[in-house]
Amino acid sequence: MTINHENQFYHAPIQFSISGEKAGGTLKLTDVTSNDAITAGWDIWFKPIDMFKVEIGDFKITLNQEKIDWYRTQSTIGNDDHNTGNLKLTLEPVEGFTFDAMVSSKWGSAWFKDAKTVAIAELESKGPKEDFKDAYVALVTGSATATWADLTDAQKAAYDEFYEEHESDIVDAYNDMLDDYIDDHDIDAAISELGFMMHYGADFGTVSAMFSANSNFKALKFGAGYAGSVDPFSFFVNVLGFTAAKYNDADKTAFDKVRVEAYAETTIDALSAKFWVPFEFKTNVDSDTKAIDKIALGFLARLDYTVGDYTLFLQTGNDSDFITKDFSMQIKPGVKFNVGECAVEAAVDISAKKDFSFSVPVSFMVKF
Repeated sequence: MTINHENQFYHAPIQFSISGEKAGGTLKLTDVTSNDAITAGWDIWFKPIDMFKVEIGDFKITLNQEKIDWYRTQSTIGNDDHNTGNLKLTLEPVEGFTFDAMVSSKWGSAWFKDAKTVAIAELESKGPKEDFKDAYVALVTGSATATWADLTDAQKAAYDEFYEEHESDIVDAYNDMLDDYIDDHDIDAAISELGFMMHYGADFGTVSAMFSANSNFKALKFGAGYAGSVDPFSFFVNVLGFTAAKYNDADKTAFDKVRVEAYAETTIDALSAKFWVPFEFKTNVDSDTKAIDKIALGFLARLDYTVGDYTLFLQTGNDSDFITKDFSMQIKPGVKFNVGECAVEAAVDISAKKDFSFSVPVSFMVKF
């Protein structure tokens, strides 16, 4: 069992894990401020054969992940939100190579929807019986502005009999309406997210590649990564491309942006350092957008220095954009130490921007 400090679904305060050679699982309990009760995240996995693994639950996979706060990369497939359901199939045919195929429900939606289901959702339809009530009201009252509330109890009670008598015609008309709506709005079957990722590691390092699609394959994400080491540094680079709905024309798809993520870390004696540098160039913007506004460059660094039983640290930077006109920067000095089995981290978290603010977060982690 692990008790963490961050009370969020992606960093649950209480986690129970069990793992064996053929199966395992995790249960995460979270009580965030937006919920009235404790919510549970989970995932389970099993191996029918040694080279094949099945996993289902709340989790995500990445090309490479920074190790400062463990969440900043956009090279993800799936989501670790407790409302998300993911199914991942992993194949490991040879040593060092893994291939993942994954489908994600993305915050509680369905994995797949046919075109009719998409149309029903867009129309906010409750089905032929409920939708026909407006026509029934107009028929029995002779008024185009009357509502169900204007009917007498006898008229309301007679609706079930009327619907049963004309059900075939009503359902046929309802389906024709859906078909016309699908044709007029060019609606296709939808997928929440479908993705593929591979990693191959050997003496030269690890190369990775990914592809994911959602929103009727109009929103695509694809990329590649490399992780390696050059003494005394270990590092990775992710290069990603994105498509999205075209600016000012949502019916079309356009190339949205290029994102490059670079990370490096090193340890020299008592000092360890970690650096995170994301860069974005946006193409799917208004034609009048200035060149400087198409670019985003971030930088985040963390230094840890161990003195006896204590580790002093400093985390600073801006992980989204250093060159924006609304400049902001995090400055977070702190200390880590152990009290028995409990690891304690205390820090002063300062945000320097238009409105200066600071907080004093204290975290605890206990493992059994």
